[in-house]
Amino acid sequence: MVTPTVIAEVCYLLQERAGAPAETRFLRSFDAGELLLADLTLTDLRRMAHLTERYADLGLGAADASVVAVAERLESPRSPPSTGGTLRWCDLPTFGSPLSYQPLPEGCR
Repeated sequence: MVTPTVIAEVCYLLQERAGAPAETRFLRSFDAGELLLADLTLTDLRRMAHLTERYADLGLGAADASVVAVAERLESPRSPPSTGGTLRWCDLPTFGSPLSYQPLPEGCR
């Protein structure tokens, strides 16, 4: 599931670094069912505000905070804080795969 704030950030980065075709492929991945759009609630926005304020020194922005807020609301068992890993793209150039959760390799910690 991808929040609207993450979509905006990804689209900006893709446009800047990979161009319009990559951005278009990313957006079409939702229609193809490869990625799911997560709704943000007012409660999520309140939680995002709390998180961005609390972790301002770490540079936690709205996109990251939206992922945490939605994961908490949905009680996701794949939430990074409980498992010690990180979220990252699978198959970024083609968007052939949805986001997946993978722990960091030993040498990357």
